[in-house]
Amino acid sequence: MLKKQNKKATSVFTFSSNNDLVKSKRSQVTIFVILAIIIVVAIILLFVLFKKNDLSIKPTSSDNPKDFLESCIQSSLEESVDKIITNSGYIQLPQKTKSYKGRDLPYLCYTGNTGEKCYPSEAVWIEHLENEIHLYMNNKVSNCVNQMKADYESKAYQVSVNYKGFAISLVPDKAKVSIDADINIKKADEQRKFSSVEISTFTPLYDMAIIIQKIIYQEAIYCNSDYTLIMRTNTWVSIAKDQTGDDEKVYTVTDTKTGKIMQFALRNCVQPTPK
Repeated sequence: MLKKQNKKATSVFTFSSNNDLVKSKRSQVTIFVILAIIIVVAIILLFVLFKKNDLSIKPTSSDNPKDFLESCIQSSLEESVDKIITNSGYIQLPQKTKSYKGRDLPYLCYTGNTGEKCYPSEAVWIEHLENEIHLYMNNKVSNCVNQMKADYESKAYQVSVNYKGFAISLVPDKAKVSIDADINIKKADEQRKFSSVEISTFTPLYDMAIIIQKIIYQEAIYCNSDYTLIMRTNTWVSIAKDQTGDDEKVYTVTDTKTGKIMQFALRNCVQPTPK
């Protein structure tokens, strides 16, 4: 009798253990299901919040019309300034040039008449340089304004632009583009307006132009220049003069801070040919 009772007790104990194991497995499955639901809900909430934030204008640097125009115009401004320096005051070299050490240099002061002093190629040197840059950038600036408008309209912005043109100004250490345009950008309940944009780039062009203007002025008045005195009063510049003939010279003006070089020729105070 005792053996039978022990068997029954053992049997009951075994049944109870299997039942707990099944319950434990069901509990684990339930926990995994709950975690999966939480993860799915979290993903949906993040997606909804992201889409909501994406619908409004954010005043960040990557979403700024001024930054768009600056990025578009900056490279053209730098390119035009480099061309001006390389060609000694011109985007494209004029017809009257001098061949010098494998390069064609513009005559910035010239006369073909015997016994006469040279005449400067440009009346106001700085103004001439600004006009050259303006001419080179005219289509590029208007294209950038149109691209900005099209880009924001493609993102469902309402954009109105009244483009009135732009100005170029050379100042010490800089070349600047000032755009005159009434720009209005709107999306949802937010709106931004501005009427001007200014882009600038570092360049020694203005300072070099002032030095060249002094040399040309002295040559036109005195048939020569005191370029050594100019260097003493402007220690950042190096000037070299090469007398290539009785009436022709080549000047090399170097900005020692940047290594930029401008070279130009003169034909001045032409002497009569000996008989």
